[in-house]
Amino acid sequence: MAFFAVTLERIADIYPHPNADRLELAKVAGLAFQFCIRKGEYAVGDEVVYFPIDSVLPQPIIDRLGIGNMLAGAQRNRVKTVQLRGQISQGLVARPATLIDGDPHGLDLTARLGVVKYEPPETFAANGILTALPTGLGVYDIEGADRFVRALEMLMDQLVVITEKLEGTNHATVCTETADKVVCQRGNAIVELPDVENTYCKVAREQGLLEFLDRVPHGPGELVALRGELIGPSIQRNIYALKKPEVRLFDVKVGHRYLDAADFIGLVPERWRVPVLASGVTLREWLNGRSLQQAADGPSTLSAHLREGIVVRPMKEQLADFGDGHLQRLILKQRSPLYLAKED
Repeated sequence: MAFFAVTLERIADIYPHPNADRLELAKVAGLAFQFCIRKGEYAVGDEVVYFPIDSVLPQPIIDRLGIGNMLAGAQRNRVKTVQLRGQISQGLVARPATLIDGDPHGLDLTARLGVVKYEPPETFAANGILTALPTGLGVYDIEGADRFVRALEMLMDQLVVITEKLEGTNHATVCTETADKVVCQRGNAIVELPDVENTYCKVAREQGLLEFLDRVPHGPGELVALRGELIGPSIQRNIYALKKPEVRLFDVKVGHRYLDAADFIGLVPERWRVPVLASGVTLREWLNGRSLQQAADGPSTLSAHLREGIVVRPMKEQLADFGDGHLQRLILKQRSPLYLAKED
């Protein structure tokens, strides 16, 4: 699962809001998120509790901070990306003493404060029996570049591939280690029911993904997984105005490793892939002076709608330490701040 936590941070930078005399813009050390604060309320070096976007706050915390009119969702309890007088604001901060009696260091603030991560509801039922994911598959998540600045720096001077992050739902077509072919949603494999149409399985059949598994080079007993995004009618907002559902692939896993970017692009037909914005260039060269947040903004390749964001990974697969002492796959997503500010 991608990292989510309410954390203790320090204000690293405060700068003027260009369009609001009573507001300032700030960032905490080590994170790229920008957020608005009341002018003069904080100073550089102040320790704060940082609530990231997608935090769902319990009512006592909302009341204590007096922020009921600042939050999103039907219950007015969710922190989301907003535009305040033309400036993106992602997250909110509070003084530890306002929330915690005693020393806040070493505490699991997420649990202590009763904060949970917002998960968008499924847009349609699976219409099948949900079982455990196949051995070796796991839930697919990519960490956000806003939080893992160190990992982003590792990518800046490497040859990378940049793809569009599509708005849809996670889909996987899998040949298991026992050679069974299975279709999966994000957290479960799907067993179809007789005479009940299942969108995930139907698209995998009609698009030829089940047969395509046999074209992926692999050894005996090796898992093969086609990872992709299911998009189309009744899926999220169908911002691509598709007439029928389809899967756009973004990764192929063989055994315990993902294919290198060039091998993936060479194997998967373009019509089945997520849009490739650039490949074989350094990230620094592609950005050309822009921040990653700025580069993530822009129209989708598939429609005139704002794209959800971008995904960056090296041309050659590798593992890296993101800062916690553990190795993980080097790949990052950057969701468009403008997209996040406009979504419901």
